[in-house]
Amino acid sequence: MSLLSVVERFERLFREFEKEIEREFELFRIPFEFGFVERTWFFEPVIPVFEVHEDENEVRIYVNLPGFKKENVKLRYVYDWNSLLIEGFREIEGEKKQVKYVIPITWKHLDIEKTNAYYRDGLLIIRIPRKQPSTREIKIE
Repeated sequence: MSLLSVVERFERLFREFEKEIEREFELFRIPFEFGFVERTWFFEPVIPVFEVHEDENEVRIYVNLPGFKKENVKLRYVYDWNSLLIEGFREIEGEKKQVKYVIPITWKHLDIEKTNAYYRDGLLIIRIPRKQPSTREIKIE
């Protein structure tokens, strides 16, 4: 699978997912609509560039977040959405830039509980190990 087809698949899934989120949770509304942002801060959404690499052992997602401090970036796995949610902000010359980005998890047989993430020099590295597909016998009564 080429990197371009993976990115195209993510973009399509993200657009569909974003529409669903807007309808049900209104997560991606501009914060000014809710009135909880100080007027002196200007928010500009940041859409991060990311790459996905995978092998038989794990899936690695590299997310480019230049200028963000580690303590201002949060990564969560949202079970109901089967997605990673990246949130954060950076301030440049008094302007606040915010990122809120969803990465749908479309791969099978991943061990989400063992996910690791590292942030260095503006690069968020997410490593999700694969697990062996399992089966269990179901008793027929």
